[in-house]
Amino acid sequence: SGQSISYTVTQEEGAETDYKPVSGTLVIGKSDAVKTIKLLPNIYDLKFHLVPEDAEFQVTDAENSPLTPTETTSGDYTYHVANGTYYYQCRAFGYEEMSGEAVVDHGESINNVTLNEKSKDTVTFQLMAEGKEADLKDFSIQVSCGDHFAETKNGTVQLYEGYTYDYIIRSKNYATVSGKLDWKDGTVKIELTEKTAWEGAEDLSEPEQIGEVYQISTGGELAWF
Repeated sequence: SGQSISYTVTQEEGAETDYKPVSGTLVIGKSDAVKTIKLLPNIYDLKFHLVPEDAEFQVTDAENSPLTPTETTSGDYTYHVANGTYYYQCRAFGYEEMSGEAVVDHGESINNVTLNEKSKDTVTFQLMAEGKEADLKDFSIQVSCGDHFAETKNGTVQLYEGYTYDYIIRSKNYATVSGKLDWKDGTVKIELTEKTAWEGAEDLSEPEQIGEVYQISTGGELAWF
C-alpha cells in the first residue's frame, strides 16, 4: 500500500498559454511514482453572423485547416475553439467576396460579416425578325447564371456585373433561340426566325378556341392536348 495525495495543476497568472486546470490523485509507495498529465486548452465560442444569410462561408485555423461549425442556423455559425487567430472567407452570388480574420482572446468572439452588393446593369432585349421588331406571341425570356435566374419584365432585366449569363427566348410563333448574353450599351439585339416545326416537350401553346373548335396552327398547339 502507499500514500494517496491530491494534486492540482494550474497556469501561472499572465502565462501566454491558456490551459484548463487539472486535478487528480497520485499514489506514492516504496518506489518512484510517475504520472503523465495532459493539459487541455480552454475552449470558447467563435461566432459569425452573415449578410446575406445564404452566403458560402469557411473558417480556417493558423495552419489553414478548415474548421467545422458546432452550430449553424440561418446566417449564423458557431465554432468551439481555443485562443488564437482564425481566418474566414465569405462569398455569395451578386456580392463582393470578403476575407478577414477573427481573434479569440480568453473569451467569446462575435463577428458580423456583411458583403457589399455588386453593381447591376440594366439590359434590354431588342428582338428582331427580318430587320424589324418581331411581333411575338406568348413569349418568355429566361436569363440565368448557373442556378441563379434573373427576373425579366417587358424585355428588360437587371444583371450583376462580372458574371456570364445564358438566355433562352421562347414564343408561340418564333423558333426558340438561346446563347451567351453579350450586351453593349445596355442592349441585346437578337434576330428571330419564324417557327416551322414542333420543338419538343417544352414547346406547348394553348390554341385559340372559337366556339367548340380549337384553331390549331402549330405543333406546339397540337402538343398542348
